[in-house]
Amino acid sequence: MKILLNVILILSKIFAFVVLLYFGMLFYFGYKDGTIYEFKEFKCKNKSFINTIPVSISSSNYNNIITLQLNTNSTSVKTYPINTKFKFLSLYSLYDFEGGTFYNYLIEDQKGIKSFVRFDDIDPNKCTFDVSDEYWFQNNKEYLPSGNKIKISK
Repeated sequence: MKILLNVILILSKIFAFVVLLYFGMLFYFGYKDGTIYEFKEFKCKNKSFINTIPVSISSSNYNNIITLQLNTNSTSVKTYPINTKFKFLSLYSLYDFEGGTFYNYLIEDQKGIKSFVRFDDIDPNKCTFDVSDEYWFQNNKEYLPSGNKIKISK
């Protein structure tokens, strides 16, 4: 009987530890939610590239962020023709509790218009648009930025 009570006591302690660990994890990720970092060094920093397909910028109805997309549609604010030159300025990461970490490049066109482009739309080896998803779907070693970064918000 004493052995059974010891086993129940040990199992209840393990259960309590797991529950506390779970809520600690939720607290940590909830606190981390919305944190934005800027990477100091990343592949393609300050490199220029030229688009090989028409691309467009659009803005969201929910915020003032301008995003460059690898397609053109009716919500586009501006469409860039083929052979427009862009330059990589920065790389940012945003942690979202529901979706994980999202990365976005800040790029600039020849006229100084800045926009964000999705991390997955860029081939970091060639520093160009990954139009055919050649890098992301055929490369086993996906590039994820690491190293020095500074906290921008939250």
